[in-house]
Amino acid sequence: MSVQQNKKDMWFESIAQQWSIYAPPVTPSKSECQIIKKCILNKKRKNLRILVLGATPEFRDLAHELKAEVTCVDVSVSMLQGLVHLMKQKNKADQEIWFKADWLTVPLAENYFDFVLGDFVIVNLPINLQPKFFSKIKHILRKNGFFITRHLLPLDSFEPFPELIGQALKNKSFNKRMINSFSLDVLQSVYEKRTKVMKVKKVYSEFKKLIIQEKNKQRRKRIKDLFEIYQEYYPLGKAWWGLLKNPGERVMKKYFKIQDIRYGQDHDRVDYCPIYFLRK
Repeated sequence: MSVQQNKKDMWFESIAQQWSIYAPPVTPSKSECQIIKKCILNKKRKNLRILVLGATPEFRDLAHELKAEVTCVDVSVSMLQGLVHLMKQKNKADQEIWFKADWLTVPLAENYFDFVLGDFVIVNLPINLQPKFFSKIKHILRKNGFFITRHLLPLDSFEPFPELIGQALKNKSFNKRMINSFSLDVLQSVYEKRTKVMKVKKVYSEFKKLIIQEKNKQRRKRIKDLFEIYQEYYPLGKAWWGLLKNPGERVMKKYFKIQDIRYGQDHDRVDYCPIYFLRK
């Protein structure tokens, strides 16, 4: 095993161990899961086969509640195993079919799944790989099957980083819900339109610049505290890639019919966390 691969595996193990720090909107909310569950129930299909991209506990629970055959694909077994303890249906985990593979090359049968579920999965792939990803999902879905994905949608304009910090500092304490909302906001603020990427490295850079510039000692300390918390959530090398709404949907339409776009109701970042219902 290479040093780089070993570091990657260690990172996945670390993320799995601390996954409980994440909350909506970083993870699917109750209302978002209910929207997805209702859609699947309305299709009234028997002997459901559901593929979960990644190890998302909420989607694995949802699939088990629907009494589906559940398959999960993740590049890390540590993630698949490590997030079982966060499942409500953890006793069903041993019934799951696991593939340790990436989503582009995993050896899955053609026309097999009724539904494929993914949370922020599109943005985990560089722009040049996203068409190949859509093609793969289409290949494994049955006729009229659905790819249902909660999407991190980059916005054309967003509040500058210093303003987001100012808003965050108005909170007396940095609680879990606030940090999760803040962490997505700062990604939006550093979105690079030319390269279509949101880099944690850029967020780190903005934090460091602001800390150096801040003259007020008490305020500087609070910014440092916030930065330390953020670093627990996101490692330096992480990045997400995304197209703006219209160009992104044009790519989707080459592979699927956009049957619907829905939004949750129980967090305040739903405007850039749409749920796409893409039909083969």
